[in-house]
Amino acid sequence: MNPTPSAVSLPVTATDLTSTDPTRIGPYQTLKRLGAGGMGVVYAAHAAGGELVAVKLIHPEYAADEEFRARFTREVELLRRVGGACAVPLLDADTDADRPWLVTPLVRGMTLSAYMRKHGALEEQLLIGLAAGVAEALAQIHEAGIAHRDLKPANIVLSPEGPRVLDFGVARAVDQTALTRTGSVMGSPGWISPDHYQGKPASTTDDIFAWGALVTYAATGRPPFGSGDPAAIAHRVISGEPDTEGFTGPLADLARRALQKEGAQRPTALELVSEMVTVTHPGRAFAPVSSAAAAGSVMGALVDNNWHGVQTAPEREFAVTAPDVRARAGS
Repeated sequence: MNPTPSAVSLPVTATDLTSTDPTRIGPYQTLKRLGAGGMGVVYAAHAAGGELVAVKLIHPEYAADEEFRARFTREVELLRRVGGACAVPLLDADTDADRPWLVTPLVRGMTLSAYMRKHGALEEQLLIGLAAGVAEALAQIHEAGIAHRDLKPANIVLSPEGPRVLDFGVARAVDQTALTRTGSVMGSPGWISPDHYQGKPASTTDDIFAWGALVTYAATGRPPFGSGDPAAIAHRVISGEPDTEGFTGPLADLARRALQKEGAQRPTALELVSEMVTVTHPGRAFAPVSSAAAAGSVMGALVDNNWHGVQTAPEREFAVTAPDVRARAGS
């Protein structure tokens, strides 16, 4: 481990630990609270070797639910299979802890939502890189047998290396537990598919719809089904047309296909990947991308070629000193 001090970029929402926050989760020493969501609280933490990670600690109400624990365990096993460049991998997990937890790398950069609040709609190259990277991540996730179920701007980080997709897979364990109890629709208004609003079983086609919404939002700077009252947004998603004004060309056409009302009419993640190759190489014919492994190679190159000029200046930094790293590493 390199002992030199480092500064780590964290979201503006990162806060100091309080008296109610744990100082250690399994072998990980917590440093900052990064945020909280429907499933749990996320902390920046040190691993035993000194590397920085993100640890998600499940809320107590779910930890006490045996049905949730069983689902969570199954989802974690699926998550271990996910590879590729743009889906943030699972590093570690403990599904038997008093409060289950899981660990992923700590990704530098701003979320898509925060980036667009600061800089506005993405310019063309970044938009292509975003669309390609998220499509590649979905191909990896779907091949592992997982649907993201909460793909939205807050779950996309624009890192210096490319877009990174967070919080996939395990959300299903929470959703299914909550649905069993309430029968309500789970997800974030504006990014939920018409199928899910109408009570159809969740599927990977819901993620494709969200991909189309994300790409349209990134291109125009506007949520494609507006904002405001969740019921009004739901009505527009089910019955209205997306706001794509000013978004034209082959990528816009692909996004509109992804936003079809019926899941069966949307492309698959691998078809998105294949179409992204065509979008960026007009007039040339290519064989369809047939596997997640191939998608990783093709889209990785496409992201690299287009991911220039992303402004990832840190919203906040904190220093990690060498003595602390060595002490926690047992040096």
